[in-house]
Amino acid sequence: MPLAEIKAPRISFVELSPDERRLALGYWSGAVNLWTFPSGLLEATFTNHNGAVHGLRFSPNGRMLASVSGDGSAKTWDLRSRRELATLRGHSRSVWGEVFSSDGRRLVTGGVSAKEAVKLWDLPTHRELLTLPAEGQFFFDLSFSPDGNTLVATSFDGNAHFWHAPSWGEIEAAEAKEKDKARAR
Repeated sequence: MPLAEIKAPRISFVELSPDERRLALGYWSGAVNLWTFPSGLLEATFTNHNGAVHGLRFSPNGRMLASVSGDGSAKTWDLRSRRELATLRGHSRSVWGEVFSSDGRRLVTGGVSAKEAVKLWDLPTHRELLTLPAEGQFFFDLSFSPDGNTLVATSFDGNAHFWHAPSWGEIEAAEAKEKDKARAR
């Protein structure tokens, strides 16, 4: 006998919150529903994607939800206020995966092409920090190491890529270097 059952047509993705009290369902229509778990009471509906939802992820503290879509966007949602925090656009085509850093300050999204396989986003500023190319296509399984220093992405065609995740200091140093180059021109 199942613990709970929620009947909803055309579910494309499901994610359980870290405290196991909420369930997020994504749909082929682009909608995202937030349910109380295991009672199955609908808490909220977010309907801002223009393509199928390909992934959902709760932040480590459970206060935010990220959704990615076939429309090439990632969205972040504040679960207390039930409002959209940001739409992150940078992938030219579908986005297939996402993962939060352990501190919840970064989001990594996985695209469909080798040129823009993985993008790293700063959530407080909603800025794209970097794009990482890789071999393969459809980067859907993304993960940070527990210490946050290593990022892993796997592709549909069987490639696994590992990167050193830059610290905030490394990112700030790279940005300062780019500003200095721009001023020198």
